[in-house]
Amino acid sequence: MEQNNQVKHKNIGLRVVIALLLAITIVASCLGMYAWAKYITTVPGTATAQIAKWNFDLKLKEGKQNAVETTGPIDMASTMFNHVVNGKIAPGTSGLFYVIIDTTETEVDCQYDVSISLTNCPRNIKFYRGTDETGEVLSLGGENTTTRTLNFSRYLAVKKDVNGTITNENGKYEEPIYWVWDYSGTVEGSAATYDQWDTVDSNIGTTTMTITATGTEMLENLKPSLVSQVKAANYGQAVNYSVTVGNNELDNWKIFYNDGTYVYMIYGDYLPSSAIDTTKTGMTRQSGTTYNAYWANGSLTAPENKSAVATLTNTNNWSQLLTAELANKGATAQGGVTTDIWAKSWNAKGYTPIYVDSETSSMGDLISTSKPVASDSCGVDLASDQTGYGDSLYFPKTEQISESGPPCMGYWLASPSAYDDSYVMVVYYDGRVNPNNCYPPIFACRPVVKLPNTVLGEYTNGAWNIE
Repeated sequence: MEQNNQVKHKNIGLRVVIALLLAITIVASCLGMYAWAKYITTVPGTATAQIAKWNFDLKLKEGKQNAVETTGPIDMASTMFNHVVNGKIAPGTSGLFYVIIDTTETEVDCQYDVSISLTNCPRNIKFYRGTDETGEVLSLGGENTTTRTLNFSRYLAVKKDVNGTITNENGKYEEPIYWVWDYSGTVEGSAATYDQWDTVDSNIGTTTMTITATGTEMLENLKPSLVSQVKAANYGQAVNYSVTVGNNELDNWKIFYNDGTYVYMIYGDYLPSSAIDTTKTGMTRQSGTTYNAYWANGSLTAPENKSAVATLTNTNNWSQLLTAELANKGATAQGGVTTDIWAKSWNAKGYTPIYVDSETSSMGDLISTSKPVASDSCGVDLASDQTGYGDSLYFPKTEQISESGPPCMGYWLASPSAYDDSYVMVVYYDGRVNPNNCYPPIFACRPVVKLPNTVLGEYTNGAWNIE
């Protein structure tokens, strides 16, 4: 009987009418005398200055072709891709709408923060910042989540031409919000089923959603600075970033180094070889192993070490490691960190100093624990520095990985070695940073992502966030 009741509820469509109630909150510090102090500089002599324009507006739009913008409420049912009774949504439906931030006449950089508050929301509805379920997760629902708040933000720089003239006439930024109401299944971590939840939630009445956008002016000297945020003490801390490549969910990223312009985050483990694009890189996956990736004998042009490194540093070869949103913000990825950056990060943590010379030898890098670096210094053994060798940021595994194929003994660095023109720098599991031939199938890749200034957000709940 209970099952029949569930089917009946789903056949007629749950009577949940969703209204979007629009509220715009504009917080602009460019008001009154405080703003005047920011924009006007007085100097002796004759000078003039104008106050920069400020405009901030919020609109909504259904996620359908030819949909019009509106400043008033929209019915969530009208955003659906699936169709049930007019004005209703039901399990099995999904839809898309856009939060539009209009900064058309704004002449100052700003940041907007959007908050979406829901009441009487069916528990199974999931929300994503994007056009489908691959976007940034805003809410996955769950027990006791009929009242939810979804938050996201974005930094906006004023658009200028090559002469520095503001050209912000089309400064509209559309944030897609995708929602989906799962139809069936068992709720993870709960004895309840989706069917049971849906049956109960069919009686919760009208669900309302209030959208609040807060715009704040951000002058150049007020931008969040990675230089001030990320210090050596932060190296090794987690980054709240995840990207899916094939069947691999790559969500183990750590802060590796800050060069003042970019922050490097490195994958916290060896990259599964199935996440490597062998078509682009020309690398080979070793059968029977999880991590091993190498260049097949004869696949590289001379000098082979520089040819191999070129596949690791070519950002196009590793674009699968970036979400579309992160790529649009100027982030790049490559298949390994250079010896130079590796050494700078290591030294900044206060471990045994190592020195890299990438200029003396035309074949590649020299590395040593003494300075100046001798012309035959091609490797160092850091195992005696027990604290450094015990730091998983540099040695994620301190054991040889043996599977059905050849063992995995470490990971490639993105630098050629001066030892020989077919040798690349490698970090070994046993504490050595040494050269090795490009061809043995016994090493893994450990990629890095370069984050431009202002992309990294606040450090909260044990991880750095991505803006």
